[in-house]
Amino acid sequence: MEKKITVIVFSDYENSACSFWRSRGPLSYLAREGFINFIEGSWDDTWTTLQMADVAFFQRPMMATCFNQIAMAKDLGLKVVIDLDDHNIIPKTHPVYKDYSEGYCESTFIKIMMLADIVFTTNEYLKRHYSMYSQNVHVVPNAVNDYYLKSYQNKSSKTVFLRGGKHKEFDTYSFKDEIIEVMNNNPEWTLEVSGDDPIFLREEINNYRSIGDLDIHAYFAYILQSEASVFIVPLVKNKLNMGKSQIAWQEATLSGAVAITPDFMETHGAFSYSDKSSFKSVFQTVLENKDKIREFSWAKSFEALNANYLLSEVNDLRFNFIKNLL
Repeated sequence: MEKKITVIVFSDYENSACSFWRSRGPLSYLAREGFINFIEGSWDDTWTTLQMADVAFFQRPMMATCFNQIAMAKDLGLKVVIDLDDHNIIPKTHPVYKDYSEGYCESTFIKIMMLADIVFTTNEYLKRHYSMYSQNVHVVPNAVNDYYLKSYQNKSSKTVFLRGGKHKEFDTYSFKDEIIEVMNNNPEWTLEVSGDDPIFLREEINNYRSIGDLDIHAYFAYILQSEASVFIVPLVKNKLNMGKSQIAWQEATLSGAVAITPDFMETHGAFSYSDKSSFKSVFQTVLENKDKIREFSWAKSFEALNANYLLSEVNDLRFNFIKNLL
């Protein structure tokens, strides 16, 4: 009987969206399906816990404080998997810039990457970037749980959805004039915002609704029953945003909506823009829906989601990478 691989998993923090997509989420399904044994790691764990595993999986270990845990895993003979879904350099406009800058050390990060047996990223942009640190970087894309597809349907209500939050506030603010103008030029449409309730939109848009800040599970439950037919993803072009995966497009497609995304994001079937001017133009065109362009776009997106981004298939890729380390 073949020995089952035991993986100890270190994530950023409990119930985070990142761990849902990149570590606890997909690896817990590998455990449930009998491919691995799953140990919930803690950044305070000592050798007594680590030595029970074959593989140590570290999600986004960018802080210098992560080094000792990774070095210990390596000393104990574990294979080290590092998963990075973000760029390691963030702009000064980001709300966590100060704390991140104090905790990140480039020389320590280089050592961390040298200890990795394999590195997973979410897209080709990040793969190219992190290949400067490691020669064994592979794209393992974000993927949706297959069972979510049972709820799919293309929607047509006049609701626009924006996933906000503190980490996206600078991007949203940068596009506020375009969002306000298009929404108020189309008064039959309502803007629905999750996360923080940005006053610069709430006080300027006639039809506006905030749904508050939801954890990842409540968020998925909400978008699957939401009536929104359009998701907007306003992002300024910088290194951090260029490294973002197409989660927003996947969420829109699952919910039955079309997505408006920046042209540097890897999507299939979304409407794309290159700057604020083209964002406004595309946004207006999508709301007008001439020749049923929304229905065509969603059908193309849904086909691509089924073909390339199902967790069952992406997890096979993830597992085979891990298995081949041993």
